[in-house]
Amino acid sequence: MTPCFSVELLVRLTIPDSTAMTTRQTLHRLGMTTVARVYRAERWRFTFRGDHQTWQDVANRLQQVDVLVNANKHRSMVDLLSSPHDRPRPALTPLPAAGTFPAWVSVRSRYDTRAQSVTAVLRTRLGFDRLVGFERDDVWRLDVAAASPDEAESVAAAAAHRLLANPQFQEATVFRG
Repeated sequence: MTPCFSVELLVRLTIPDSTAMTTRQTLHRLGMTTVARVYRAERWRFTFRGDHQTWQDVANRLQQVDVLVNANKHRSMVDLLSSPHDRPRPALTPLPAAGTFPAWVSVRSRYDTRAQSVTAVLRTRLGFDRLVGFERDDVWRLDVAAASPDEAESVAAAAAHRLLANPQFQEATVFRG
């Protein structure tokens, strides 16, 4: 059996994220006024054939791919995963607002054609021929003014249900940071 390794690429905007700002305003209109801040990142998880000793070379190449990371407006981080299904990890964001607890929502589309086309480009045009698997999701961080992390997680679950994920074609997972 050929050995494989998995890497996670997190991509976050360095410019103001109008989608995150609009999401916060919409959550407030829905009555979730305890949400103080909203952050968003795109997470890619790639599995490659080969020895994990070469993961840093792969990581450096992935961060140079413009369709994943635009150097003019994104910040990215790549990490080696112990398995392709490691627990979701918080994205690149500042410290939580004072008096708030961070809660995270991972939203994955069941039919993500963009991820499929980007992966095809990586394999055929950019020489990532050892790429054998991928996943892509949007990761949201909500800083919630709450009495406990459990309460913040409950608010995030309500936000996922009411706004962040469409149950017709998306799956949401809520977790603590």
